[in-house]
Amino acid sequence: MRHCNFVLLFVLFSNGITAQIFEYTGNGGTNKAWANQNNWAQGGMDPATDYPHNGANALVPGSISSGTLELGQDTRLTNFNILAGNSFSLDLSGFTLEVSGQLNTNGTSNFIDGDLIVADYLGETIRLYNTNAHFDQAVFNGAGIQMFDNSKFVNNHEVQLSGTSSAISSDSPLLGSPSEFENNGTLIRDSINGGNSNISATVTGSGGQVITESGDLTFSEKVQLYDTEFITSTATYFGASTLN
Repeated sequence: MRHCNFVLLFVLFSNGITAQIFEYTGNGGTNKAWANQNNWAQGGMDPATDYPHNGANALVPGSISSGTLELGQDTRLTNFNILAGNSFSLDLSGFTLEVSGQLNTNGTSNFIDGDLIVADYLGETIRLYNTNAHFDQAVFNGAGIQMFDNSKFVNNHEVQLSGTSSAISSDSPLLGSPSEFENNGTLIRDSINGGNSNISATVTGSGGQVITESGDLTFSEKVQLYDTEFITSTATYFGASTLN
């Protein structure tokens, strides 16, 4: 069985001071389990004495061509970076992965299958660079989603924009079209703290729902949504041509 190799930096904090930084490298060990220490090398030790959890900074390097990891328990990371050149899949296996800082992806086609919570405690953002990123279930608590270089963000289950200023934005490339948000599932705008959301990427998809429960949701680029149900308790605005 083939397994991927990946690197993870594990930062321990004590009284607000960084105590030590551990570097974990996937060694293609016995199985795909995230929590199996035999799947990790730590510095000069192979296998490692632990596995990444409790506020780690995770990095999947560009040297990986493909691979899958399976989460075995609820896990909290600080930052999670998937770099260029990857076709990487993370199966959360019914558990929840929480990223409290930045989630950045720059791979060719990356899949996260399961409950992903990105909590914008530090005002960080999600950034996609020249990638197809597939999220089957995600909750973005205020985190902005920025897409660059004709990236594509695919929602196949549910995305909640629940922060006071949650947005899905695209850069304005000199050549080509803006990046794309494809909604084939449910997109929900809801925040108990008020605020509004704006989507400045091209929006496509079919067979989904767009639900606005609180705050306004604005689509400022071209929208091509087929067989999509709109349920609005507040307001939904369209700033460009729309096809339903």
